[in-house]
Amino acid sequence: MRKIINLVIVMTVAFFATSCDEEILDKKPLDIFSEIDVWKDAALAEGFLYRTYNSVVRGLYVNRTTDDWTDNCVNNGDNGARNTQAGSIENTSDFGWNQYARIRECNLVIEKLGDESPIDQDVKDRFVAEAKLLRAMTNYWMARRFGGILIVDKVLKPEDDLKLPRATERASYDYIIEDIEDAIPNLPEDADTGRLTKAAAYAFLSEVALQIGDYDKVISAATAVEGLGAALEPTYKNMFNNYETSLNSSENIFVYQAGKENNNYIDTRMFRNLCNVFNGEKLHVTAIPQFHNDDEFNAWPLRWPSQELVDSYLIKEGGTAIQKKGATDFQGQPSKLMWENRDDRFEQSIVRDSAQYSKSTFTYRRGGNSHWTSNPLSTWGMSKSGYMFRKWMYEDQFIFWNLPVDWSEPIFRLGTVLLNKSEAYGRKGD
Repeated sequence: MRKIINLVIVMTVAFFATSCDEEILDKKPLDIFSEIDVWKDAALAEGFLYRTYNSVVRGLYVNRTTDDWTDNCVNNGDNGARNTQAGSIENTSDFGWNQYARIRECNLVIEKLGDESPIDQDVKDRFVAEAKLLRAMTNYWMARRFGGILIVDKVLKPEDDLKLPRATERASYDYIIEDIEDAIPNLPEDADTGRLTKAAAYAFLSEVALQIGDYDKVISAATAVEGLGAALEPTYKNMFNNYETSLNSSENIFVYQAGKENNNYIDTRMFRNLCNVFNGEKLHVTAIPQFHNDDEFNAWPLRWPSQELVDSYLIKEGGTAIQKKGATDFQGQPSKLMWENRDDRFEQSIVRDSAQYSKSTFTYRRGGNSHWTSNPLSTWGMSKSGYMFRKWMYEDQFIFWNLPVDWSEPIFRLGTVLLNKSEAYGRKGD
């Protein structure tokens, strides 16, 4: 992140800004910071906190692929996002269990910024609140996958008993919720992009509480978010399909941001959601139509939207939203009827047959430029479902694996919070 680089410069300047006498007497290595120094200086402590943000948010919440485990996606053959064949599982696989290095980073911030640290109390309170919320996000990531987790609430030492018991699922969620609620009072209402706020904490609480069935807590958390200034985005794709509009969307509550100085296309969802075609080299000359000369799609696709996902975008008919399934309700009819009057989010999220993407028209029928047989060298890079994701794609930018790109990805947004709230009401029978 741009801010992290600036902070490193500040830290370096601060380190060498000592008097001549101090330089003569100071025999410590000059290329490292001592742990004592870090927790006595707000800028150094914030630098460690930024590293923890990167570890948790980028490591666990950016480019999430859990939809690949559902019928929303068709994986791209042998190079699919998840390969569960027995041959790919080894005795060293932990399947995501070992997130305790991230937990330790959070625990260090919480413990080291205690009463003995001379840093201003308000600054310490905020840093500790952010660390607790990051710890909750890490534990929740595990709890959603494994149920009960190992609760590590302190910095472990070699002499500690390391045979920790696995908590029940209920106890794990209670601990996660306790961290969130402890953090909320000391989080700001407004912060720089990429920093956690009260609204982010309440949004996260609405999600966590829903998973464990605390429906009243979901509703109260969602109501708190609504009172903190977020508003629904009138143009859905603004949240996902453009860097600037994503950062500035009124609906996005907590956003991950990576500047092009630290980020390439291969680091984003775009590289895994686009077909792989070098125009003129990998497309049959008979494919209709040929892609626009300015469009070269150089990516490594892992997934395609499924028909089940398409069917979940309801159709507006006579003032009512109804579901129609492509496999049964449109047999023998022109395919264009399958796209008409669908939820407005559909065209902004998925590239279907005869849709425009970038400067090209994509055709998925046999003989079209995007049919899985249209590539004479390999079927691997072409869609296996007859669809491609538009959501998360910056259509106005050329795709190449190491091309620097600014990237913005919403982690918490108001639309999801409102869905959590409505589900909680529904489960309460209200």
